Amino acid sequence: MTATLEKQPAPTPAPAPEPASPSRGRELRKSLVLAVGVVVSVLALIASVTIGTAGVGFGDVLRSLQVSIFGGTISAEFASSYAVITQLRLPRVLLAFTAGAALSVSGVLMQGLLRNPWSARSPSGCLRRPPSVRRS
Repeated sequence: MTATLEKQPAPTPAPAPEPASPSRGRELRKSLVLAVGVVVSVLALIASVTIGTAGVGFGDVLRSLQVSIFGGTISAEFASSYAVITQLRLPRVLLAFTAGAALSVSGVLMQGLLRNPWSARSPSGCLRRPPSVRRS
């Protein structure tokens, strides 16, 4: 008696369940931090325009921005506040914000260029000698 062995097809393994993607949670966290940073920056910009000796309130700043962007009429009592906001305070605040952003970007670029992500021994992040050179 001779028996022939037939090859049975190998059972296909069940697909492995996909693990929860840790990068998705990280992306969501980054987006949330960015959104909160933008909101805080805008609120800080508006609040910094209100600080000063002229009695300019939060509502006056928002109204001035609305009139400047969308147009509208300015009453006689609001004209002085509008002039203070749009001609004096707002340009200074925007210039200071832009300068701070430029300094932040330049700091990030320096850290990337020098491959020094968080800290260094000197304030500029540059060492006086290469790290491979040791003192005797």
